[in-house]
Amino acid sequence: MYLITRPKPKLESTKAAFHAAGLNATVVATSDIAMEQAAIRALTDHLQQGHKADRYIVTSPFAVDALTHVPANLTSQLPFIAVGSSTCAALAQFSHNVVVPDTFTSEGILRLDELSRENCSQVIMIKGEGGRTAIADELSRRGIAVTAYCVYRRVPLTVPAQTNHWEWQHVKGIIATSETMARQLWELAPQSQVSGLPWLTVSDRVAASITRWGATTVSVCTGASDSALIQWVKDFWE
Repeated sequence: MYLITRPKPKLESTKAAFHAAGLNATVVATSDIAMEQAAIRALTDHLQQGHKADRYIVTSPFAVDALTHVPANLTSQLPFIAVGSSTCAALAQFSHNVVVPDTFTSEGILRLDELSRENCSQVIMIKGEGGRTAIADELSRRGIAVTAYCVYRRVPLTVPAQTNHWEWQHVKGIIATSETMARQLWELAPQSQVSGLPWLTVSDRVAASITRWGATTVSVCTGASDSALIQWVKDFWE
């Protein structure tokens, strides 16, 4: 059985995807997602006032959810950049002008020609509260103006939610798609259990953190979507 960390809204869809692929998995959520209505209204006001940025960077499918509250005529022509394939797919309902990097990380975003100083002077980021500042920091260093709308936040759960009952002795591997969720699971688990199990995450940076905590085997998948994780597991763990 594989143990996967996901935010609460993705529990059942991830469980269903792994089940459909013939993989036995339990999905655990250590946090929920809360939309920030004030930030969504501020973003809507920005667009309604006719302001236009050169690029709109959207960092996750949860950030895309905020756009459902924005009139469609305000988003259909926006030039979006999606951090990953799932975000790109979600944005397709709002705009056909979506760019996605080859590598689904902050570093991959920053390598895009669309974000060079020659091609861009102003960026709007649609993102969650907190998280890394690497994109905004580097764009600012390039002289590009960055405004962030934090349209959702992660809310830690006092008691983790899970798709089914499970026991540590049945876990063959752990999948964590963010450092925050990986750390939350690590701190909840018996150290002798989590350190000896193989881990899978989605960036070298997060892998380095998990290794630093004490895990002995940590691998990296190039995508965070269910389909990418399932394919990796079938290729390397099955």
